[in-house]
Amino acid sequence: MARNVSQKLIFDSIIRGFEEAQEKYEKMAGGWWLGHAPEYFLTSKVAETIAEDTDLFVTLEHGISDIVCEAGIQCKGPMPKKMRNNGRADILIWWASDYPRAIVEVKNNVFSINKLKCDIDRIDKLLKKNGTSGKLQFGCLAFHTCAASNSRNKKATEILSQRIKIFYENLKNRFDGTYRISKHSTDLSKFSKLDEAWVGVCFGFHPLRCKEETLMD
Repeated sequence: MARNVSQKLIFDSIIRGFEEAQEKYEKMAGGWWLGHAPEYFLTSKVAETIAEDTDLFVTLEHGISDIVCEAGIQCKGPMPKKMRNNGRADILIWWASDYPRAIVEVKNNVFSINKLKCDIDRIDKLLKKNGTSGKLQFGCLAFHTCAASNSRNKKATEILSQRIKIFYENLKNRFDGTYRISKHSTDLSKFSKLDEAWVGVCFGFHPLRCKEETLMD
């Protein structure tokens, strides 16, 4: 196993997971797009491509309270309610030293940033609780969204491009001074059909205190 894995490789593998999930579901469902699939279908495929591309270990539906313990996070004071301590993370990425290093939350069929609110809060609160004592290095919010053109003046790809920009600017403004927010997505021009289009997006939450761009053992 390689000692260093770039965060970009992880984001690229997440995007590949979206693409493969879309292609697989469309084929087996007779043309229905990924937005009609249950969320666990997408989550499982993304976890699979991360493991394939990076040789890192991934676990699904890992308990938040277990993550806190296994990442060595010092729990001073009460746990933030928005972290949902009794809940579970969609995907947890591990490194060779047996410490969890990144949390990935996955959402399907997103049209409003409000649908992402709970996942954003969980990533934020967990990384803040992680502080300088824990082993977590970054978080990722990954989601699938689609659009249909409903006017002659705006294409479906333009609607999606604007939607992603609004989401991204919202996160950048909200977490300015706390995280560097990175943006990664599928090629909009590649996944459109007639007046419809879909896109897989992931936003990385990189704590400003961490300068590393790799997962380190």
